[in-house]
Amino acid sequence: MSSTDYSSDTLNGMTPDPVGARRVVVLISGSGSNLQALIDAQQHDRLGGEIVAVISNEPDAYGF
Repeated sequence: MSSTDYSSDTLNGMTPDPVGARRVVVLISGSGSNLQALIDAQQHDRLGGEIVAVISNEPDAYGF
């Protein structure tokens, strides 16, 4: 058995099928350009989920 086979066999029973939209939490620390890209993707149904929270280590992060 190759390592690839082992990984596949191990993960097959452990990964649940997603039910509904994925809930996405975005971590930011600056301008929020990645957050904006995710928002744009969500608006065009390309994200595969819904942004439900934004967290930052910088209280004054522009992305808020």
